[in-house]
Amino acid sequence: MKENMYNKLKILFTIPNFDTAGSGKALFNIANNLDKQYFEPHIACLNDKGVFFTVVERSKIPVHIFQFTSPMKKR
Repeated sequence: MKENMYNKLKILFTIPNFDTAGSGKALFNIANNLDKQYFEPHIACLNDKGVFFTVVERSKIPVHIFQFTSPMKKR
């Protein structure tokens, strides 16, 4: 296989959670079906919860979890 002579374009997809599979599944399908010869997808999420998160976690797409709270939210 011919190696890509250019750097891969890194793409960061963001989603608040994978609690519902609708938007999470759509995002995952887009990221998963990118041509890996040209693109390097990553997913940023606010937590590691949700029904569909385990599917995403098993893929080879890096998932970055950013757990933080807003000063505007009640704790």
